[in-house]
Parts: sequence; structure tokens; C-alpha cells
Amino acid sequence: MTRTGTGAGAGRDVYRRSRAKEDFFYLTRRIAKIESEADSARNAGDTEGFRRLNRRRRRLFRKLVGRMAHLYWNLANHLVRGLWELGVSRYTSAIPTI
Repeated sequence: MTRTGTGAGAGRDVYRRSRAKEDFFYLTRRIAKIESEADSARNAGDTEGFRRLNRRRRRLFRKLVGRMAHLYWNLANHLVRGLWELGVSRYTSAIPTI
């Protein structure tokens, strides 16, 4: 996402070197693979292996949620700062109705 305009920092990327999309797809694939392995371990009766894989899945999911939360917080922060620099004093966000 880029910020447009003619002021200071015009055209600068809001998320330089952001790999949010790559991280999302990579972590969701890893979570799915681990879930599959955990199901296989549970079906084979390997309770310890199932617990270990389940802990790993939860840890990856927390990492994914943390990264997405950070991304959205950063987006909101940059949006508000950019609007403030442009002199916007009131911003209303709403879902358009048809």
C-alpha cells in the first residue's frame, strides 16, 4: 500500500519490506500441515506426539495473530498520522449502505 499526495513522504510505502501476505500464507500452510500430522498421531494412538504437535500449532497460530494485529495497528496508525499531516481534523469510517 502506498500513500499518495504531494506532501512530504509522498509515494512512500506505508509498509516498507512488509511480508504480511507471504507470512499469512506460509504460516497457514504450516498450521494446516501440523494439524494433519497431529490428526495422524492421534489416530495412531500417539498421545505425546499429538500434544507436542498441538502445542506447536497453537504457537504458530499465536504468531500469526500477533503479526496480523501488528499489521492492522500499523495501518491505522499510519492512516491517522497521514491524515493529520494533511490537516484532516475529523475522519468518519462507516460501511456504505445500498
